[in-house]
Formats: sequence, C-alpha cells, structure tokens
Amino acid sequence: MFPVWRKYVACYLVILYGGAGYLLTNNISISEPTLFPLWDIDNLMPFLPWTLIVYSSIFGLIFIMPFLINSELMLKRTLLTGVSLITVNLAFFIIMPIEYPARPAIDSVLEIGSFWHNVYSILYNTDNAKNCFPSMHVSMVTFFVLIFYKTRPTMFKIFSIYGVFVALSTMTTKQHYFIDVVAGLLLAGLVYVIVGEEMVPQTREERNSGHD
Repeated sequence: MFPVWRKYVACYLVILYGGAGYLLTNNISISEPTLFPLWDIDNLMPFLPWTLIVYSSIFGLIFIMPFLINSELMLKRTLLTGVSLITVNLAFFIIMPIEYPARPAIDSVLEIGSFWHNVYSILYNTDNAKNCFPSMHVSMVTFFVLIFYKTRPTMFKIFSIYGVFVALSTMTTKQHYFIDVVAGLLLAGLVYVIVGEEMVPQTREERNSGHD
C-alpha cells in the first residue's frame, strides 16, 4: 500500500503545477491570440450567470480528488496522466492561443452592483479570454471520469453525469467555444489511453480488486 501522506503531497503538487501553469499561460504566449468562428450552437447557447457555480465547482473537485484515490494503480494513473494532460493543455495555450470573442457586456446584461455582476467582473478581470482551446475544464473533468472507469463504477457514473453539466457550463458562462469542449474531451481520452493505460497497465490482482 502506498504511503498516504505521499499521495496527498504528490497530488497537490500536480494541482499546484496546473494552477500556476494556467495563470502563467493566461498572460504569456508566443503569438497573438486568434479567433475561431462561432458556430450555431455557440450563438444559440444562452448566457446563464448562475451556471458559474457549476463551472467553478471543478476547483472543489480537484482538491478532494486525492481523497477519492483508493489504490496504487489509481494514484499512478492520476499523477502520470494528470501531469501529461496539464502539460499538453499548457502547450496549446502558449503555442496556439485562441480567444473567445462572445463574452457578454456584463454592464448591459447584469444589474450593476448585483452579486453576479460583481462575480463576473472579478472573473473577467482576472481570467483573460484567450486560454480557450482546448477547454481545460472539460479535459480535466473527463480525465477524472476516466480514472474511475473499471476501478470504481459507481463514482464513474456519478462523475460522468457531473462532467456533462461542467461541459455545458463552459458555454453557458460564455467562457468557451463548442469546439473547445470537443477538443478537451478528445484530448483527455487520448492522453488517458496513451499514458494512463499503456504506461500504467493493471496487474491481474488489480483487475480482480478495487471495485465499488
């Protein structure tokens, strides 16, 4: 069994890497941000301010994730896949920055001084609109879903449903294009298969244990 304290230290170091990397790349890139065309689904998706609760909830999930890891296999896959996925996301942000152009003018759509107006003012002032492609929210929540696949079926089902709502919230908060969501989903699946499953395969004993 892996030492418990090492699990938390290792996981929170990965979280620190992801958070610091996002903040850094949100302000630094090697080229000017470009735009994707807005598809019909982007234009039809309404702006729903309250869905920022769902969008932001992933940060709480990230911090409780280490407590949900119950095997050495899950720990190895979480750490290795997590670092790899974060690194690929950050590489996209630096090399190919994409900006989202359809953030609403909050002074026009939200009552000035209201709770949601203040919240979105802070969000827009601290989070530039250019770390769009792929959606790191979607790639990370998809990664969490895949970590539970086969090892914790109940958690897999719960997080699959939760992941759908997070993906929708990236568009209803006007933070991402639809193509960002698709790219985040595909990227997480690809990295998980290549890194998580191929580089950290299950042993026979692990296949017969660790299920909910």
